[in-house]
Amino acid sequence: MTKPLRFMISATTICCLLLTGAQAMAQGRRILIIESYHPVLEWTSLCEQGIRETLGKQYDIHTFYMDTKRIPETEFGSRADAAWDTYQKLQPELVMLGDDNALRLLGRRFAQSKTPVVFFGINNNPRNYFDTLPPNITGVLERTPLIPWLRYLRDIFPQARKALILMDSSMTSDSIINVTFQKRTEISISGMLVEYRIIPGWNEWMTAVTRQKGFDMIIMPTFHNVRMENGDSVDIHTLIEWTSANSSVPVFTNQDYTVSSRGAAGAYTLNAKAHGAQAAEMVSAILGEGVAPSTMIFQKDNEGLFIFNQQQLKRFGISLPPQIMEKASWQ
Repeated sequence: MTKPLRFMISATTICCLLLTGAQAMAQGRRILIIESYHPVLEWTSLCEQGIRETLGKQYDIHTFYMDTKRIPETEFGSRADAAWDTYQKLQPELVMLGDDNALRLLGRRFAQSKTPVVFFGINNNPRNYFDTLPPNITGVLERTPLIPWLRYLRDIFPQARKALILMDSSMTSDSIINVTFQKRTEISISGMLVEYRIIPGWNEWMTAVTRQKGFDMIIMPTFHNVRMENGDSVDIHTLIEWTSANSSVPVFTNQDYTVSSRGAAGAYTLNAKAHGAQAAEMVSAILGEGVAPSTMIFQKDNEGLFIFNQQQLKRFGISLPPQIMEKASWQ
């Protein structure tokens, strides 16, 4: 065998070994995503899609779904234990916690570990879940653009005097109340009086919609946890379509998938996929660049997107102002 040939074989072998070693290292860099909810939920699936697309295939990503939108609250503790068991068995290099229930139920446990944690979809102030903010935990705050949406709706309805906000009974609703209403039952936005009501049951929800009086619009920021008498969650598409069909005033939400000819008239929503990608970029900085979570300030995601349905707008005689029309998407 000639020396050049031996050199080429050796060089090729070394390259293969290096590549194999790099792949093994990458595959060994496990990330565990603990989601508060379930994969069928649009917000959850799109956030995870943004995470996976941003991180690519260089990480071994696992997901645990706590399913807290559908199971009774009495089972939250056991689901948190199951998530923790998964973490201990998997031994990931980093954990991502999606939405408030995951951080609330598991944050203190992870604070006692050395594993870096990146949260996302957090509506509440994360400091409320800890005695002292842990140095290994950082992430992206979800600031549902409710106040901006109400201001835009006032532009759409200059004559509007009262708006009714209907919400389910959930941690997300509690966070919206704390951040937006700050212990008040009503607020004034651009001269429009805004009231909220927490509706845990389906029968109560239907009554609230059909018997509302004096309101010019209904806004539904949360509704996934509305329950039937037997304790089961109401199907969200059934809830949305029933509410739209039986409301005498236009219905608006903060979720794009609710907008349709049989659903909500419009939504001002966060981009869930971009939200997940934003959290994934923090993960890349921690694992890829060695950035310590304690040096990373919390990021905020509050950039809204307009989505409307033409048939629903026509039903209520709504004409969008030019500054909103030019930014609107349709479905």
